[in-house]
Amino acid sequence: MANRIRLILVFLIIITIPVKAQTTKETNKKSARQTKKPPIEAVIPTEKPMLIDSKSGIDTLTLNDRIGIRTNAADWLMLIPNIGIEFDLKNVNYNRNTLGINIRYNWQTSHTYNPGTVYNIAEARIDYRNYFRVKTIDKDSRNWKYNRHKHIWDKPFSARHKTSKHPNAMFYRGAYLAFTKYSMMLGNDGKQGTAISAGYQFGIVKPLYVFRNGHSLDLDLGVAIGVTYTSYDKYRLDRESNCYPTTGHADGQIMPMINELRCALTYRLGKTPSTSKYRWRYEVDTKYQEKHDNIHFTKVAHDIDVRNTDSIQGLIRKEFWAVYDSLLTIERANTDSLNKIKVREQKAQAALLKSQKAINRKMKKQTGNEGKAGKKENQEKQTGWKNDSIMSEKENKTEIGIKTKERESKKNKETKKDKSGSETSSNDKNQSASTEPIISATEERKEDRP
Repeated sequence: MANRIRLILVFLIIITIPVKAQTTKETNKKSARQTKKPPIEAVIPTEKPMLIDSKSGIDTLTLNDRIGIRTNAADWLMLIPNIGIEFDLKNVNYNRNTLGINIRYNWQTSHTYNPGTVYNIAEARIDYRNYFRVKTIDKDSRNWKYNRHKHIWDKPFSARHKTSKHPNAMFYRGAYLAFTKYSMMLGNDGKQGTAISAGYQFGIVKPLYVFRNGHSLDLDLGVAIGVTYTSYDKYRLDRESNCYPTTGHADGQIMPMINELRCALTYRLGKTPSTSKYRWRYEVDTKYQEKHDNIHFTKVAHDIDVRNTDSIQGLIRKEFWAVYDSLLTIERANTDSLNKIKVREQKAQAALLKSQKAINRKMKKQTGNEGKAGKKENQEKQTGWKNDSIMSEKENKTEIGIKTKERESKKNKETKKDKSGSETSSNDKNQSASTEPIISATEERKEDRP
């Protein structure tokens, strides 16, 4: 406990140094005016509220100007001693990138009896910061580089704002990587293990005071949020044996965590305070400004040329399409009239074809009827011919029968000559009477043939 009390006293002494320096500054105002050197306030001009130091020109920084020592008062309130160092990556006043190393250590403080609450931590962290000052968005001025946000996500990550609420302050954003060894017991169970964490940090830095020797003091407010990968042992307090036996183990746990809540003081060495550092290069480097202005003006001229060419081409296109549309209307009218004529001709041809088809159908029907009648006549003629042939065959047969009968009769006559005359005469009369009607019928049928 005595060591902690000493550290707290040292911290209070560091905080009271600016008050003493303020009193010494008031007593030495007259001596500062008499000397050729300008007073300390001249180092911080107030022409522009956004940028405290508004003079143009590149300033080279010494090694001391690039170093800052910081400590977090929030950790001191939790009785965790800590210290850090910050170093600028370039030796120019428009450099805005820094690297820092922080160490905080509070491990295994001496106790007569093991306490029921344990808060031991040892951490080493490296962080990267990118400082920026607020740029105001102005519609009327020619500050083309301070234009409005184009997207919604530009607002939280951009340095451009409508108004600057803290014109003499700086903002920073960056990342960190930390290795932590911890042992904590705030209840019945405790955890002891190691963790690796990484994440994002952001905050604001406000200058507080500039000392007579050129060193300055800044207030740093921020937060560091990230993800932690940890493995730990679980333990509890055994009062009888005055020890912490382990009760379990957890390996490979990933969880979100707030690594640091920062309310720190930064003591900057050298004679260049933070108000003269971390500036936009465009405000300092005239060559860089001319280069970017030339690029911008060439882009603007190109955009104007493109707009002019687009407007001329647009007029030409309008005139062309107007003439083209008129010609198209005329052509469409002509094509429509021609199409109408063609349609009429096609309709007339279709009507003629229909009429011709109707006539052909009628002719076919008539020829079909005539053919049927001719077929019937032919069939009748053929049947008549068949009947005639049958009758002729019958007649021939009858004639042959008659002739055979005549021959037989002659033979009978010759054989029966010796018979009586009366019998022969009667037979001859009967034969002549029977043959006469048959001969007459055959002669009538021959006359009927065509």
